[in-house]
Amino acid sequence: MGPQGATRPMTLRSAWHAGSTHGPAFGRSRARSTVELATADRLAAGAGAVATLTRIPDRPEAVAAATLGTLALACIPAVVASGAGSDRASIAAVALRAIATLVVVTPLVVTTERRVRLARRWGPGEAGSLVVADVASARPGRGEASRLLRSLTSMADQEGARLVLQVATADARARRLYARAGFVEVPTPSSPWRTTMARPAHGTRGPTPGVRDAPGARRAAVLVIGAGTVAAGAAVAFAASAAGPSAMVLVGSSLAFLAHGATVDRATLRIPNSAVAGALVAAVAARSEIGSAWVCLAGALVASAPSLVVHLAQPRAMGFGDVKFSIAAGALVGVVWWPAAVVVPLISLVLCVARRRDRNGPLPFGPLIHVATLVALAVASAAVSTSAVAIEVAAR
Repeated sequence: MGPQGATRPMTLRSAWHAGSTHGPAFGRSRARSTVELATADRLAAGAGAVATLTRIPDRPEAVAAATLGTLALACIPAVVASGAGSDRASIAAVALRAIATLVVVTPLVVTTERRVRLARRWGPGEAGSLVVADVASARPGRGEASRLLRSLTSMADQEGARLVLQVATADARARRLYARAGFVEVPTPSSPWRTTMARPAHGTRGPTPGVRDAPGARRAAVLVIGAGTVAAGAAVAFAASAAGPSAMVLVGSSLAFLAHGATVDRATLRIPNSAVAGALVAAVAARSEIGSAWVCLAGALVASAPSLVVHLAQPRAMGFGDVKFSIAAGALVGVVWWPAAVVVPLISLVLCVARRRDRNGPLPFGPLIHVATLVALAVASAAVSTSAVAIEVAAR
């Protein structure tokens, strides 16, 4: 399963492989273990041992995740019923959309539920800490779990991260294992049959990936939120005037999926496929309410072509997840006016150059692409409004 202690972003494939170790250790089926593991941020795997790492969100992140999950559930009827008819072809299309929507929304809802549960269980004092969970060994008693924990603590020292976990109070063997790795019991109001243990952060390093630490970060966040609100309002207003409330809900849902992907990428350097697929499906459905959905494809191609070229030339500089995120962003811009999708790679490049000046570690591109998408939506809405005014003046 890779080198001992190697950590990597969690994917469905890696969760399936890890399930062969996790399932027997906890007396669960491989399918159930896969579902549980897939909601974590990172997988730590070595020779015969696995564990997961998940960052504890702060209160605003948990509220945003709960709002997004609720919105995702609320948009299901609008996506499924768009363009519904009484003929056989329309019924089949509705059924296919229902299946696709459930496939996209279910992982997002499950992940959202886990993040909200983590925030409630650990409280605001542990926000930013990494939860170690699902520690399992294929052959207990051979030191595999102990070696994996030592590699995790070394990784935590390099990142300057605090590790926390919960273990059954009656499991003295597991408590000794974690104590040898540097964990100490901490008093918490948790249940009497669960013991909370923590390992304080050691060492120092550069900025944590995805954590804003520049002096003007708060002011920048306010500006981004303000600009995003204006752009989102313009795009939603366009959808409402062009096709009504259903298109408005779908455009808002697509924006929410992109915001979720950018938030996760900011914290974990990983963009969930569910966020990309959700944004793409909602954008195409919104455009279908207005006119031809093929313009979404044009926007997707314009927005993602530069990032695809960078990925093919330097895969380490930009991952394929960023390319997929650009595709979804371009499709959303295409709902309003697809030529404006060219703004996405241009603004992303400018923001990337600006952020590289005060950052030494890896740079998450998701937030940059998201901000560029908001700018592109504002440009597209302005262009459509200007064109409509010009047509009205010419008609007079």
